[in-house]
Amino acid sequence: MKKLFTIVLCCLCAQITLLSQIIYSGRAISSEDKTPIPLANIVLLAQDSSFIAGGVTDELGRYSITTEQGKVPQWIRATCIGYEDLLRPISRYPREGAELILEVQTNQLQDVTVRAKRKAFKLKDGAFVANVSAVPSLRNSGSIDNLLNRIPFVQGSDGSYSVLGTGGEATLYLDGQRVQDASILKHLRSQDIASVEVINTPGAQYKASTKSVIKIHTIKKQNMTSLSASQYALLQHRLSTYTGVNVAHSSARTYWTLNAGYSHTAIASGNTDYYALRNAGGSLSETSSTLDMTNRSDFFMGGLSLNISPAKETNIGFVSNLKVSAVKFDVASEGLIHKESGIVRLNTPYTSQIDSRPYKSTSSLYYNGKIGTTSVNVTDEILLGSATKSSVYDEVGTSASVKTLGTQRYAMNSLMLSFQTPIKGVKLGYGAEVTMSFNRNELQKTEQGIATDVSGSTVKNGQTLLSSFFDVRAQWLGLAWYAGLRYEYESSSYTQGGVLMARQKPSPHFLSPSISLSYSGEDLRATLSYRKSLNRPAYSSLNNFTLIENQYVYQQGNPFLLNETNDALQLLGTYKTLSFSASYNYIRNTATTALARHETKDDVVLKRVISIPSYSTLSLGLEWSDSFGPYSPSIEVGFQKQLLKYSGLTFDRPMLELSTSHYVELGKGWSVNADASYSSRRHHLFNEYSAQWSYSLMLSKEVGNFTFDLSLQNLFLDNKHYKTRRMAGIFAQEIEAQDFSGVGLNVSYRIHSLKAAYRNKKASSEGQRF
Repeated sequence: MKKLFTIVLCCLCAQITLLSQIIYSGRAISSEDKTPIPLANIVLLAQDSSFIAGGVTDELGRYSITTEQGKVPQWIRATCIGYEDLLRPISRYPREGAELILEVQTNQLQDVTVRAKRKAFKLKDGAFVANVSAVPSLRNSGSIDNLLNRIPFVQGSDGSYSVLGTGGEATLYLDGQRVQDASILKHLRSQDIASVEVINTPGAQYKASTKSVIKIHTIKKQNMTSLSASQYALLQHRLSTYTGVNVAHSSARTYWTLNAGYSHTAIASGNTDYYALRNAGGSLSETSSTLDMTNRSDFFMGGLSLNISPAKETNIGFVSNLKVSAVKFDVASEGLIHKESGIVRLNTPYTSQIDSRPYKSTSSLYYNGKIGTTSVNVTDEILLGSATKSSVYDEVGTSASVKTLGTQRYAMNSLMLSFQTPIKGVKLGYGAEVTMSFNRNELQKTEQGIATDVSGSTVKNGQTLLSSFFDVRAQWLGLAWYAGLRYEYESSSYTQGGVLMARQKPSPHFLSPSISLSYSGEDLRATLSYRKSLNRPAYSSLNNFTLIENQYVYQQGNPFLLNETNDALQLLGTYKTLSFSASYNYIRNTATTALARHETKDDVVLKRVISIPSYSTLSLGLEWSDSFGPYSPSIEVGFQKQLLKYSGLTFDRPMLELSTSHYVELGKGWSVNADASYSSRRHHLFNEYSAQWSYSLMLSKEVGNFTFDLSLQNLFLDNKHYKTRRMAGIFAQEIEAQDFSGVGLNVSYRIHSLKAAYRNKKASSEGQRF
């Protein structure tokens, strides 16, 4: 009884102590561009300047300091390298939500601004975080493409990015909400971004098909209305433009955003294709064509989001985006030439037109809150879409004509519930997810003067995916470790022409383990991890449709494709100004296109989607980056090699990548970005690609709320790329003259960008299969 009384008395004392504490919170921001200032020291002082309490701001510039009842601060002081010290009476600021504006500390030397160095990257919970807003060379990168390619371990373009060594495309998140269509990122500029988080080994809460995760966090302002607009024009052989606008409003408990954009893309390219094979009679069959292709596409994008915070750490909201497109390809060939043993059997020009009109809508409803100490996340994600695609193939000198009309309709709904509970320094995560999807493809055709294997049919795919997960996180000294296990059960069906088809299918059960160990020290930050992932085939490949490229080259799908699995072992890290990476992937049942002979036509090459039994890849990377006042250089070296054997052939030519970037602040709002890269001749699956050079030069000027970016890219470079394949006794070569050089001008205006700060951090990734 005495012990019980003592325990109760201690609890009451602890409760009284907690109730007597007062919290002071807010943000530290830069006076120059209102970006958050991380790692700033915030100190509360008494009237005689004696210390009461203090803290350090996080990556978004936020601080929260607790004081005891009776100790009333009179002054607040904020200090950070590169900024003037701030000392003000605390009465000037509200107790919660204060904004401390720090003046940039500059030394003028021949009109060049020199600033102190600040840490660009850090390791947080096993993820590498790039502090974009605090590093000039990142903050002034320009487009999202330019920015992400400056982040260590990340590469890609046009909304498709990957993390080095993860064996697939990364899943993108914007302010916690998964990006279903990367075109919505076009309205963002690097000046809008607070930080970028790179997760090379996604935890068990992510779907097993998630290879890696890139989270983009935008700069957030409270209690204001903001506006940003951007106009971009790129002149290559033709003119492409983009116009976008974003409006946002934030109050104490509610914020919303509205964005809209229109894009016109015009790309010209030239192709020369050549195929050679020996037919059953021993004669050499050769088919070649030279063609010019023009892509003219128009896209309209729009989005709306709303977040309501009825209580502290509680958020309810929705996000909705849509994209309507009109895509046109016009192909004109000088001649389709077919030879048998050197004798020309056919020589005729031909034309081909492809007209596609896709529509895509994504919506997400979410709730984030707490039950006691347990964090709760609920997300319902909805995807709807359709597309019509017509194709016409006509030979000028013959009566050969083929017309196809394809339609696609799809829908997906994914409901996820997840929890995280802290128990004695360990965080336990657990949850479940159910995803239902439906896809319908229909193909109709007409032929004249030519007999092909193009067959009209209707294909329906349905899938129900059930999953659950459990994970554990803990920290000890400078080490952080994570272990998780995800279970997925897949039930699917395939119907063609109204008949339920039996398919070769793997086990519906799949276990995806994830393990990582991270160390974060003063100079060295590294993470070692293993994950087993799963990739289901794209619905567009799961059919028996045979499409005509020309009358001697066909394309065919495959309803019997298997699920791909990938065992990935990775090491990523930074040491002072160096970033390093190493990874090994063992991959089974990858879906890719192989060359084969047509079963009944000796002179026809069939491009058929198949599953490769297994192969492995090895990747190594090293990057050095530093800052010397106004000058920030970086150099990156990468090595990649695949170990692939198929039908007695070896496809293992390695690739060496070299890239460098240089950023210079010229003063008075002027800056220069220069980038150059080289990739050697290499194999990717069955294809061998030629070496490639690339460069860009961007001159930027800031005038008030306006930013002007003038860019030059790949001028005077040979734009021809070679792709060859040798398999099944067939030699194929494609020479593509890409429209990848040009001059671009971007004019952007922003009062300040704002995006929702509280959204669900985990969502489905099934949408990418459509």
